Amino acid sequence: MTVVPALALSANTRYQVRVTANAQSVEGVPLAATYSSTYGFTTASGSDTRPPVIQWLAGGFTSPYEMESGVPTNTAINVTFQEPVDPLTMRVNTTDTTCNGNIQLSADVFTTCVIFASQPISSISGTTYTTYPATPLNPSSNYRVRFLNAITDLSGNSMLSTITIRFSTAASAHVSSFDVTSTTPTSGAIGVSVSPILYVNFTGSRPVDPTTVALNGSGTSCTGTVQVSANNFATCTPIALQYIGSYFETLALHVLTPFANSTTYKIRVTSGLKDIYGNAITPFTQATGFTTTATTTGSTIVNYLAPLDNSAVSNEIYVPFTANFLRVMNPATITASTSGTACTGSFQVSADNFSTCLPMSSQPVAFAGNTRFTVYPQSPLAVNTVYRTRLTTAVQDSGGGAITAYNGSGVTTMP
Repeated sequence: MTVVPALALSANTRYQVRVTANAQSVEGVPLAATYSSTYGFTTASGSDTRPPVIQWLAGGFTSPYEMESGVPTNTAINVTFQEPVDPLTMRVNTTDTTCNGNIQLSADVFTTCVIFASQPISSISGTTYTTYPATPLNPSSNYRVRFLNAITDLSGNSMLSTITIRFSTAASAHVSSFDVTSTTPTSGAIGVSVSPILYVNFTGSRPVDPTTVALNGSGTSCTGTVQVSANNFATCTPIALQYIGSYFETLALHVLTPFANSTTYKIRVTSGLKDIYGNAITPFTQATGFTTTATTTGSTIVNYLAPLDNSAVSNEIYVPFTANFLRVMNPATITASTSGTACTGSFQVSADNFSTCLPMSSQPVAFAGNTRFTVYPQSPLAVNTVYRTRLTTAVQDSGGGAITAYNGSGVTTMP
């Protein structure tokens, strides 16, 4: 469900969201309790003018992905954007073979187009959309799917250009067992963080249908297709989706409230979860579960920085710097300087080994359940320059654990 404020939000302001117990499902079942976001979100210094961008195609984030071969004829079409997009612009043709709608699929270079069974279904906070062709695709055939630049984000910004990807189908549909192959933490793991990222991987990196990923986001009832429990599923810990892997083959989840210390938890996946070919998962429960650490203190691991260390980047104004963590973080501890060149704040970017730092356009923006934080420089980057990212010990996870100071090796802007 999406709601749009009647008035523009104030700049550089932290907001929280609350959903009361008066909210009901279509069956008339109310929320178990009022839900309030723990940390909320912080607005930028001005209005959003950045266009929506598909997560880069060659590395996944569409399924099928660019130049993929052997795609089963019963495939769905999935796409993930870097931000939520307007569902009213994510339309497909469900009536005839004319090429209309902003998502089109064709076997003859868009002379005619495939009819879809229904309009796309959104998931992952409105960043991912899934739709199925009305009938199986032709076997051993070449197809193209295109996403028109009429697609907009929630601020009305259009994609910069139409994106087209190509793939070829297999000789038949995909009908086979769909299984959980591994989890992180593994069953039997000890000393696990009280605010970890949980990973579930599937058979042969097979794409999961994101519309079947149902999670208990509040209360302690064991509902949803993926569950986490410390008492054999008499009650469950509320969890949320951090992301689905670039090829839709991995679920990454985070807990909405920290785990208890020195406690064993198990992950369970129910048969309601399906792959994008419609095959239901074989029900799975961790054998022995994993046990959390005895204390909440200790260093937090920075998963990676983006742009990646030692990479080359464009010097355009909208190059963001992102820190990805392996734990759920406390966003109040992740700050940036928005004026002057002093190296203040816990998230810093510098071109002179931190003698001075870049002022950012706003405070860091939290994504993926407070595990990913992004800042945007106020001005274009200089060419042929190495920029380094530093995270100070002021950064803490949601359990109060501080990180070990982290210094990236830097990225270089192209001429």
